[in-house]
Amino acid sequence: MNAYYNMADVLFLPSFNELFPMAILEGMSSGLAVLLRDLELYEGILAGNYMQASDVALFQGELERMAKDPAYMQTAKDGAKKGADYYSEARLTGLWQEFYDGLLKG
Repeated sequence: MNAYYNMADVLFLPSFNELFPMAILEGMSSGLAVLLRDLELYEGILAGNYMQASDVALFQGELERMAKDPAYMQTAKDGAKKGADYYSEARLTGLWQEFYDGLLKG
């Protein structure tokens, strides 16, 4: 998968159903712009740190805009980086540390 992420500019996942999207987090962590189907699930766990569309024509428009507009592509990559940072090992380790410290303190 590393080779595929390194060859890509965008992680495009038009899936209709997902569980917790590990492939999306991998793409975000690889520095890719992320384009997903407009699913309610993503709103809660990815906090809008991705580009979205709901049908083929809109997906095509998003991909063409990313290809032609460097500022838009950078916006997409910046959003994905925020998503990667939110789910980073360092941040999550800190959350778990706080949780267990709180349990020990009662």
